[in-house]
Amino acid sequence: FLVNSMMDGAYLQHTWKDGKAKIEGFLDDYALVIEGLLTLHQATFSGEWLRRAIQMTEVMVDEFWDESAGTWYDTSNRHQALFIRPSSTYDNAVPSGASAATLALLKIARITGKADMERIAAQSLQGIQESAIHHPLGFCNWLCALDFYLSPPQEIVIVGHRQNDSSTQALMRVLCGNWLPNKVAVAFDPSDMPPLTGLPLLEGKLMIEGRPTVYICENYACGTPVTTPDALRSKVSKM
Repeated sequence: FLVNSMMDGAYLQHTWKDGKAKIEGFLDDYALVIEGLLTLHQATFSGEWLRRAIQMTEVMVDEFWDESAGTWYDTSNRHQALFIRPSSTYDNAVPSGASAATLALLKIARITGKADMERIAAQSLQGIQESAIHHPLGFCNWLCALDFYLSPPQEIVIVGHRQNDSSTQALMRVLCGNWLPNKVAVAFDPSDMPPLTGLPLLEGKLMIEGRPTVYICENYACGTPVTTPDALRSKVSKM
């Protein structure tokens, strides 16, 4: 529905009523849909959702990030011009658009290897440093993004057939059954068409002897791939 009904070309819309989407999407709309697409990709192994997450991230940066001011705006360049363009940073009951955008950008940067995306995220974190020190409870999601940024990069690649493959599902249960908040995961199903391409994380990643395989990497340097739940559980316990 989001892809088919809530998009105007490459641009996300904010509301839908009586069969029509309208109002340009705000920063938090983009950032939280990107998070959803990343999770959906991991759950389904469909490259479509990861490609859309990457495309939406590029649009989000173009529309909401102000390089000269070093800040995220809540409204896009496509919105009606306002006397003061809003820029909210405090996290409330839901994350602020800026913190959600920063965390999403960090994940996409790690998946794509695009250093400029990580630079923007780092600049965002620097911008809220003093406020977060003095009022940490108003910056909870920012602190999650900071933890992600400062933690050793953890990249996981799962190669296998998602549907009707008990071996792949057993590996996924190990990954999803452990709390790994700062990981990024890319799933690749060889039967998925069109195949995922152009991602440094996927280079040279193949199934071993035709069995679903998991690669655990740090800063794109990968350890020995594993094909059994026990071997994967042992590796995950050390992350």
